[in-house]
Amino acid sequence: MSQDDCQESQDSTMTVMQEDRHEVLYFAYGSNLSTEQMRQRCPFSTPVGLAYLEGWKWFINGRGYANVAQLDGDAEEREEDGVRYAESKGKGKGRAVQEEKGVYGLLYLLPPQDEERLDGYEGVPYSYQKFQVEVKWARKPSDSDSFEVDDDEEVLRALIYVDTERMEDGPPREEYIGRMERGIEDAVENWGMDEDYADRVMRRLATPTSSGTSHLPPRLTKNQIFPSRGFRYMHSSKRSFPAIFARGGTSNGLVIDRRNLPPEDQWHTVLPSAMGSPDPYGRQLDGMGSGISSTSKIVILGPATRPDVDVDFTFVQVGIRDGALDKAGNCGNMSSLVGPVAFDSGIVKDVPVELDQNGDKWATVRFLNTNTNKVMTSRFKVAGEPLRYSHEGDYVMDGVPGTGSEIVMSFMDPAGAKTGKALPTGNPVDELELPDGTTVKASLVDVGNPGVFVRTDSLGLANHMDLTPPIVEANAALKDRLADIRRAGASRMGLDPNIESVPKIVLLFPSSGSPDIDIRCLALSMGQAHKAAPLTLALCLGAASQLPGTIASDLIAGKSKKTVTIGHPSGMVDIGTVIVDGKIESAQLLRTAKILMEGQCLTPLTTEYSDMASEPVLAHPYYPLNVHIPGYVPNETPVIQLLPVFGIMIGSVIGLALRQTSRARVSLRPIDRFAAAWFAMCNVETITAFAWGPLSLLTLRGILSNSRSRHVMQIIVCVAHLYGVIMYYLTNWMEGQMYGVVYSRPEVLYYWIYYIGFNAPWVIVPVVLLWDSWQQIGKAFAALEVIENPENKKKK
Repeated sequence: MSQDDCQESQDSTMTVMQEDRHEVLYFAYGSNLSTEQMRQRCPFSTPVGLAYLEGWKWFINGRGYANVAQLDGDAEEREEDGVRYAESKGKGKGRAVQEEKGVYGLLYLLPPQDEERLDGYEGVPYSYQKFQVEVKWARKPSDSDSFEVDDDEEVLRALIYVDTERMEDGPPREEYIGRMERGIEDAVENWGMDEDYADRVMRRLATPTSSGTSHLPPRLTKNQIFPSRGFRYMHSSKRSFPAIFARGGTSNGLVIDRRNLPPEDQWHTVLPSAMGSPDPYGRQLDGMGSGISSTSKIVILGPATRPDVDVDFTFVQVGIRDGALDKAGNCGNMSSLVGPVAFDSGIVKDVPVELDQNGDKWATVRFLNTNTNKVMTSRFKVAGEPLRYSHEGDYVMDGVPGTGSEIVMSFMDPAGAKTGKALPTGNPVDELELPDGTTVKASLVDVGNPGVFVRTDSLGLANHMDLTPPIVEANAALKDRLADIRRAGASRMGLDPNIESVPKIVLLFPSSGSPDIDIRCLALSMGQAHKAAPLTLALCLGAASQLPGTIASDLIAGKSKKTVTIGHPSGMVDIGTVIVDGKIESAQLLRTAKILMEGQCLTPLTTEYSDMASEPVLAHPYYPLNVHIPGYVPNETPVIQLLPVFGIMIGSVIGLALRQTSRARVSLRPIDRFAAAWFAMCNVETITAFAWGPLSLLTLRGILSNSRSRHVMQIIVCVAHLYGVIMYYLTNWMEGQMYGVVYSRPEVLYYWIYYIGFNAPWVIVPVVLLWDSWQQIGKAFAALEVIENPENKKKK
């Protein structure tokens, strides 16, 4: 369909897209109504609002996908209950067809690189063709709950994909139904599309099954993950991602779905600006932070990478003045948000819910902290229909105003979060040497997060009861000395002393006779005196008090207690530690949390981010799923076509090698012929390995020419193959054991046939050929010995 044909026959406003363009508006009317799907397809696109395309109709075409078409020019218009319809003759059967006189869709701001990606998904030019149409904003009047289109509204030019070849109606494809429903739900719940319109235009086209039920699945009961609530427009120099702003314990910050962010190695292009960093004034006025370490934090949630957890989360501490991202440790306070947010957003499924004796419902979520590779559980109150996290309760948490529902946090096997041992040096107390030549005694403990614990009296701070965060902040000399102690402790623990987040330094002093407190502390985090107690540091201190010989244990007179009450500048916190046969099995404490805001977080489109955007990140099916593969392009060739090509290529290489063995100048053993075919096939490794392919070719040449160096080359290549496979499996196993990273898809056939079966020959064949080389070299030396010492043969 040409531009001229379109305009002459239907007096259309649709024109062919021009190639000389920059960022464009894209009008989505099918499954791309789902912003989650669009984030996967076009990661740098931005939804900007609901729009209306007048004079068109929406339908499912013969391919089973959504399509739009202009209404007949001679169709009669009428209005019923405020809805404009067109009466047209349909399908040549003389019947009147009642159609909407327009289509509602979602507008996206689309950069060129995402437009190219979308062309691929839409099958341009064979499945859909690209055009421009005129659309208008759908606005919501202040006195109405539904969106309306004003005739005087500004006209916008938007990109649209239309299948001009298949304009007949058809049933939707099975795989498309669920995607279309998710798009409808998103448009209705988050962008204000009229649900009556969605029902009578989109959902009505679902054909009944044999049982008489609709193809469409039940309405979704969970909100879209981190939904954007009606965000309308942003300047093109900015990008946005959905985020939640929330308080966890005595900290607050952002909670973000990992799938809404660029790859992890590009987080530094968006996360600092989201928090308002770097800020030389230390106030973070341009972001969600507020100038102190406990409010410059981010929790990033993602799908579980281990079968024994429900969700993964990564904690990020954002440097206030420098914008540095610190992922070295965990934050226990922000960890309390993981369970409630993952539950409410639908990231976790089939969460067990229990009913207590008071009739309250409690959900339990098990998650993995990727910073420390430690598993935690969160038990929290849920209520309502459908069930959602309920922050209302009567639990009082020091440092937080008001009351809330308690969240029971359990840290499983918390010892050795960063160093592998509760006491990294093996000593309950170490003497640290400082740059000025002085020494100070400290307990270096790693439970939940590493900590350097020192007594205030060892620093000459006798009046410890008056030691408050403002006093510490005002004492520059004291802060410098504490920084030196922290760095010395980090080095002794085997940690990088230049990473401020771990270990943290904690000042300890006695309870001063208070019957409700066992031990008092004042912690420094990121160089700032903390107004409460960092949760993981409180956890570490509670456990340290139960380890004999530590400074904390001495301060409570070596008492063995299941629950230790720790006093801090804002109050106190109870830490429960379970120790069995000297091993710390778990630690438990209570927190509260509250969701404060949901919405879109705007970040500047920096030059570095623009460069990244020019090479879009594509989702891939390879494990680990969250690994970025530079330059990855999805395979579009069916496997049924790839296998014959691969088989012909390998067969040709092996066949040619075997033919050469039959023409060799020397008689070759069967195992020599096999080895020749094997190394010929291994020569294909030239594609992926710089050395082993060429060395395999030299070994093949040595076999065919009966070269003296044949077995030397054969041993080198076989050992290299064995080493590569052993390191491959060992690395994968270690990554799985230590970090929960999975390198194989979970399907049984994939695991055994591909992951094990395809790698097994590179173990079995090298072992066989090494054994052959061993025997041949042994025979050669035996023959040489006979030649050099013939009398030995006579004696035998």
